[in-house]
Amino acid sequence: MNFPLLPQRHASAVRGIQQHVRYAERPSDSSVVERIWHTQTETDDECIAIADGRWDIMFFSFEGETRVMITGPQTNTILIPHRAGSEWLGIRFRVGVTIPEIPLPSLVNEGVELPPTRRQFFSLKGTSWQQPTYENADTFIDHLMSEQTFAIETSVMSIMRGEQPHWSTRTMQERFRRTTGLTFKTIEQIERAQMALVLLQQGVSIGVLDKISSDTGDLTDDFFCCFIGTS
Repeated sequence: MNFPLLPQRHASAVRGIQQHVRYAERPSDSSVVERIWHTQTETDDECIAIADGRWDIMFFSFEGETRVMITGPQTNTILIPHRAGSEWLGIRFRVGVTIPEIPLPSLVNEGVELPPTRRQFFSLKGTSWQQPTYENADTFIDHLMSEQTFAIETSVMSIMRGEQPHWSTRTMQERFRRTTGLTFKTIEQIERAQMALVLLQQGVSIGVLDKISSDTGDLTDDFFCCFIGTS
């Protein structure tokens, strides 16, 4: 089995955000982070979080209260309500990066809340950390890395770069599933759906997507509804 190069462009992590929900995202300077995103809500609203196949550390703030959670790889769409005045900060990690004490297979489409230690601080692996901001999130990640918080499965990351594995197909499939909680095929499908959404947002015709669908056999209406919430 070949592990093809996955598309590098990605769709926004959310759909359906209105003007009164301010959304921003940016790449990270860190080798373990895919992107950093941030929302601020001016009035009550809701949006659709699309499937991403990644895990995040998320920080939620509302009326002076904060919560910190780790959310696992998402394989379907989720409708997320936003309260006026609420704020989210998310750090999305690359496929192949894990926190060994929090296995991703148990967090697929789930999340776990991290305990607070004092105001604006939370506990991770027995250490108290101050919550970062959108601007200093890279520094926060550097501090986590200096404490050896993460494990990196280099073979999985090499597959995501399109390199062919040196292990047997069966070994790599099991290693991929054990590391990410997902199969390579599932992540590949999510990437294809995101690529199709990017193309639609760029004005590519439905006819081109029909050609992609006939080549891959997976871009069906059910496929789009599952991964990006549209057809």
